[in-house]
Amino acid sequence: MKKSPSPFCALLAAVSMAAPLQALGQPEVFVQLGHVENVASIGFSPDGLRVLASDVGGQVAR
Repeated sequence: MKKSPSPFCALLAAVSMAAPLQALGQPEVFVQLGHVENVASIGFSPDGLRVLASDVGGQVAR
């Protein structure tokens, strides 16, 4: 006697088919500026929208 697929499998299949639909909008382009040395620390703004990072040489990237 065969077992029917679990509800989890059905949910996983539905989510995997819906995922490509989210990528239909225009992609956003970001200029990637970064550190040339190892990152020493990072900090986030209270609203979580911005991040600061500093490297071992003292350079800060916003």
